[in-house]
Amino acid sequence: MRTSNKLLELKGVHAFHGTVEALKGVDLHVDEGEIVTLLGNNGAGKSTVLGAISGVVKPRQGEIWFRGKDITGRRPEEIVRMGVVQAPEGRRVFEPLTVEENLLVGAFSVRAQRERVKADMRRIYEMFPQLLGLRTHLAGTLSGGEQQMLALGRALMARPVLLMLDESSMGLSPNLRRFIFRTVREINEAGTTVLMVEQHARAALRVASRAYVLEAGRIALQGSAGELSTDLAVSSAYLGGRG
Repeated sequence: MRTSNKLLELKGVHAFHGTVEALKGVDLHVDEGEIVTLLGNNGAGKSTVLGAISGVVKPRQGEIWFRGKDITGRRPEEIVRMGVVQAPEGRRVFEPLTVEENLLVGAFSVRAQRERVKADMRRIYEMFPQLLGLRTHLAGTLSGGEQQMLALGRALMARPVLLMLDESSMGLSPNLRRFIFRTVREINEAGTTVLMVEQHARAALRVASRAYVLEAGRIALQGSAGELSTDLAVSSAYLGGRG
């Protein structure tokens, strides 16, 4: 689905956590229709990049552009309405709410369009049939894999143009991890651009178009997923043995 249309662009983004500079002039872009993955060791700044894009982290310097509009520093809910939606690290489902209530929370930006919301709900249950049987269960009672399906479904209820995934396979069994990656590919093939942070780097590179490697808040390497997956230096420094 790769095209030459630039959907998202970060230009010289600097961001801080307190007095610590987490991003040191990050430049990257995501074209419409791509799956792009951000790789790097713990603390490299990957999640901070997603936070800056989604408006949770306010850049101290630099610009973030989405669909030709400067979204730097805009409120998170405004960015969601523009089509940038994140499924956060750790799932962060609303445990006291039911599965269906969690999905409805994801539809807050389109809740006035009731028929659209109903259609989207049916689509999520078709994508994750397991959730259909659990729709009245409290989210806190679900397994880790079920909560990850719910987190993905909740994000999709907002009808993202750009879906951002932060460690969506963390803590899952190999079978569930393969299911999540297969689902991400299907979401992309259906028309949603994806930017993903992923600890299972080799698996991420198998589904991605391109990749960036972050090191201490800077882009250390970038290239096609195929190039980076066969680069011995990249493999040794960043990919380890994970698959």
